[in-house]
Amino acid sequence: MPLIKPARTVFQIVKTKIFLFFGLLAVGLSGQGDPLVLYNKGAELAIARDFKGAIEAFDEAIRLDPNLYYAYAGRAAVKAEQGNYKAALADYQAYEKIVTELNLLGDPEILAKKAKVEELMQAVQEDGKSKNGNGGKPDEEISQAKTMTKLNEAIEANDEPRVYYYRGKLKLETNEITAAIFDFSQSLLLDSGFVDAWVARGYARLKLLDLAPALNDFSRAISLDPTNYEALIGRGEVKDKQKIYLSAIDDFSAAALAVPSNHVAYFDRGLTWFHLKNFEKANDDFSMAIQLNSSHTRAYFNRAITRINLRKRTEACIDLKTASDLGHPQAAEYINRFCN
Repeated sequence: MPLIKPARTVFQIVKTKIFLFFGLLAVGLSGQGDPLVLYNKGAELAIARDFKGAIEAFDEAIRLDPNLYYAYAGRAAVKAEQGNYKAALADYQAYEKIVTELNLLGDPEILAKKAKVEELMQAVQEDGKSKNGNGGKPDEEISQAKTMTKLNEAIEANDEPRVYYYRGKLKLETNEITAAIFDFSQSLLLDSGFVDAWVARGYARLKLLDLAPALNDFSRAISLDPTNYEALIGRGEVKDKQKIYLSAIDDFSAAALAVPSNHVAYFDRGLTWFHLKNFEKANDDFSMAIQLNSSHTRAYFNRAITRINLRKRTEACIDLKTASDLGHPQAAEYINRFCN
């Protein structure tokens, strides 16, 4: 399947970024025995989502030059995209070790090039947003832009805060939560304004039900970025668990206002209204979540329970049937109790 136009535009940006970051002249490189040529080939294949080919190119580049640190980061990004988090983590660790040994993090030239990379990453994000407003294939275009940005962040990043952050994200994916928190903390020690790291550590702490520190992390992220959707959702979920319900609703409402097209804020707010026994508002929010995501199994199930409390049994049974068809594990039990 040929790449859509925005992906080709993004590809051109990546080529420029590689030139700026590594100082390569493509016309001056030839032959498949050159590790830099193979690295560029791997980056291009990764952007085109030919992950098998990208890994083969990065493998060969690393075989030819075991100290080619950014090839490890590129290969890690591709492995993470494939869901092979353990292997990706090993590559990130190899990247970090080589960068530390070569003492690149304090190199003024490397840091200057990083600033150019950051500018181009912003251009990539804006490119994805602008193309989305021009019709065509918005979902596919957004996916391409997000994938490309993720790959570039991993391939191009040379500053320690991002290395620790990405490694923490991988550890979180593999449920190494304490280790992930350590990496996010290291990232924040190096850059206290790194909003994504505050958010990620908040969610890691929420997984451990370490609620007070999680609340602090989300609040710090919100102080830096008041409309950060993930931070508002996370803080709302912490407050819900702490039974600070009205304040939780305020956070979910702010999240819904920031990104009205995302169903999570409505679903979470529906749960909180349910905890307050305000079943009418819970029903409204679960309905909005379903409108935005018609396959949201838990929204159908929770709306069914809400409607049972509203004595709307017929509508509740319809929702339970839908939840059962979508695979909710408790729906059949409730159908037997309330609908037969």
